[in-house]
Amino acid sequence: SASPTSSSPSSVVGNGRELAMANIQIGTNLNGHDGIVHGGIISLLFDETFGWGTYDYLAQSLDKQYGDYGDDFPVAVTANLSVNFRSPLPAEIDAVIRVYHERTEGRKIYLN
Repeated sequence: SASPTSSSPSSVVGNGRELAMANIQIGTNLNGHDGIVHGGIISLLFDETFGWGTYDYLAQSLDKQYGDYGDDFPVAVTANLSVNFRSPLPAEIDAVIRVYHERTEGRKIYLN
């Protein structure tokens, strides 16, 4: 495919730590080097999936269902995103991103 696609985030509340999971399918039009997904695209996918996890965490904290946002729902933005690229991500494969809640300190929510 020409661009990344992802399934709707799925919440896993069993142990309270995994917040979201995204199944990603990436084509060849987002390559940096031939056959390798560009690192900026990988970072974008992490940021987007972490956003889903953040909103799921906030929804759980406020006793709301995922997607049940009103005017009183807090706005969250990414303050810091650090990605260590351990190996290239080949294009045209399926990948899974899982988001885990690490800790919360005041207004800051830390995810892995």
